[in-house]
Amino acid sequence: MLKCLEQSLYNIITQQWNTFFKYFTNKVYCNYKIQIFMQEIIERLETQAGLNPEQAQKAIETIADFVKEKFPMLGGAVDQIFTSGGSGNAGGSGFGGFGGFGG
Repeated sequence: MLKCLEQSLYNIITQQWNTFFKYFTNKVYCNYKIQIFMQEIIERLETQAGLNPEQAQKAIETIADFVKEKFPMLGGAVDQIFTSGGSGNAGGSGFGGFGGFGG
């Protein structure tokens, strides 16, 4: 009976660990992909629109704020995309640390 209980407990712990590990690795991978995406947008704004990095950042913040204002149901998704690389900032558009950008 004890052996069966030990095996059941082992299976539960293993299953929980696997679930956590899959979630964590997926989250890290998604954050990494978003950071690459954001870096590409910054670079395109710099090269194609002739903006400096600060201006490119401000342009992205303005667009994100516009989307959140016009489509409130997308606000959470916009915030998640732009704050995935960090904790965000207090107030404003939440660009505190995505991909190393922001203040």
